Amino acid sequence: MVTTCAGLLLSVLLPSGCTQDEDPARPPTNGIEYEPADRAVQMPMDQYLDFRAIDSTTTQYDVTWERRGEAVSFGPRYRYFPHAYGADTLTARVDYPDQSLRHTWLIDITYPALAVEFTPEADSLNVIETMSVEFSAANNRSDHAHYEWTLQSQPAGTDSTFLFEASEIGWHIVRGRVSVGTESVIRAWHVQVLDIDDVELPPTRDLSVTRTLSFGEFSVFWRPITDWFLPISEYQVRYSYDGPITLQNVGITSLLKTLPGSTDQDFYNEVFVVGENAPLVEGAEVWFAIVAIDSLGNTSLSTDSPMLHIPFFWYLDGTIQDVYGTPLAEIEVWDSAGQHRVLSDAHGEYRIGPYASATLVALGTTGDAQDGQLGWLESVSPSISYFDRSTWNFILIPRYEIPSGCPEHRGNFANYLRYMTTTLQVRQDRPNLNLYHWENYPLKVYVPDHVAGTGIDFGAAARFAVQVWELLLGEPTLELVEDPGTAEITYEFEPPNASAYGVTQLVEPGGGDLHLGAVVPEKVTILLYENINTQFAAEVTALHEMGHALGLVTHSPCNNVGYLMYSAPSPFTEDWPDHAVHPNELQAVRLIRHLPQAFDMGVYPTD
Repeated sequence: MVTTCAGLLLSVLLPSGCTQDEDPARPPTNGIEYEPADRAVQMPMDQYLDFRAIDSTTTQYDVTWERRGEAVSFGPRYRYFPHAYGADTLTARVDYPDQSLRHTWLIDITYPALAVEFTPEADSLNVIETMSVEFSAANNRSDHAHYEWTLQSQPAGTDSTFLFEASEIGWHIVRGRVSVGTESVIRAWHVQVLDIDDVELPPTRDLSVTRTLSFGEFSVFWRPITDWFLPISEYQVRYSYDGPITLQNVGITSLLKTLPGSTDQDFYNEVFVVGENAPLVEGAEVWFAIVAIDSLGNTSLSTDSPMLHIPFFWYLDGTIQDVYGTPLAEIEVWDSAGQHRVLSDAHGEYRIGPYASATLVALGTTGDAQDGQLGWLESVSPSISYFDRSTWNFILIPRYEIPSGCPEHRGNFANYLRYMTTTLQVRQDRPNLNLYHWENYPLKVYVPDHVAGTGIDFGAAARFAVQVWELLLGEPTLELVEDPGTAEITYEFEPPNASAYGVTQLVEPGGGDLHLGAVVPEKVTILLYENINTQFAAEVTALHEMGHALGLVTHSPCNNVGYLMYSAPSPFTEDWPDHAVHPNELQAVRLIRHLPQAFDMGVYPTD
């Protein structure tokens, strides 16, 4: 803080107190304005102060600033910076055409409060015998400071530094005292001198070896040793093809690089490029370790010895087929990194890359319609690394048309197929989006004879349903059998049920919330209830429930567009039974049958 006072310390440099120096013969009009107003100014060393000498009544004057009698600046203003502690003078000489006036300030530059920085920072130190530690005290009043060092309460020195020689094993107390006038600062250290045979160089920490996203590149990271008595001369990066590096086998490992020890960095992170500065075998399993060596030749081994597959180039290969195994040519494959796009060849095969070995990449297909064809639904792989797999085979589904009267699926067959198979999202009864289906076809179906009291022939309706599905699917799918013990699907007929016409039940495997599509079915029972009141309704219900047994687990949300699997299907009277099953339903049942068992339906994105 800057303070001013009239007459303070002025007698040091002037013969009298705060007197007027200006020539009294000049009549003052407004007079000269001086700042600071007081002649005596006190200020700390680390600040500055602005001085002014301004005559507001005229412009016919010049101001010269003199410091201890020497001109240092010109003009009505001057910024004063202290140069040294103690007393200083500053004079403003104001020159008019007919006279000169002088105004002098006495400035007292004060000392700051005593501040001392001791080293080392730690209060407790461990030192090996025969070593030495330098203690020091730096302060902001060095020109007046007095130093006192004691060891075990005995005087040990009066310089700003003290060298402790570790010659006697055990605990020692070092004290430092810095005094200026009546002010003083004291600091104490506890120093333990250890037998050199009782200590070991500690290991480096946090060693990790990772591949980067650049081709053939990997990095080695570790933290240096900071709690050792001696300087670390060097760190050695060593490697082995024969397993983790230990104290027993480190002597037969290979040296990759030597780096000088440094106390100025928090970590090391060395980058190596295979073939350039890393003579390693691409793709090989290699173990790494860090050997630290101090100035006396003591060594230590890193706590960890991580393994890395040495970086390399890799490609993703695969095939592109439809669900029936037919190779698809000229299908574009792209990667999520936006690096590569390729087309499948005449055999439906592709290769895409190269990628750095650390790359995680997802692939996708673009199967746009060409030459009047439907084209193919988009398929996207999960994220793949080389260590997951190096192949990915796509199975594409035609981009079948969804009728405009069913807006719930937004014209996307993937939306429809995954909705009907409950693979739109993970459910409580399904831990993933994998789709399961019957293991072997054709499926054996048993239908007992049964005519209800109303005269409706339920057995005939069920056999009719089996024959219609078999005819419309166009491939061996269902087979009527006479022995119920050999059947996978059995129709049963029950008394009236007020809440339903029919129900499809998964019998084996059973229990819990298991349902078709979430497990591989082994036995299914279809129940038809006698509250069905027409032969036609019995046929429609038998057809509908068989659709559930074949994998269409969900009811279609679309009415009046010909979907059999609507919860209450409308009568199909036109071209019955040729149009009894919607084309989308037939397409879906065929796809369910031919997709690989437990296939991840998440590869077909929905919108």
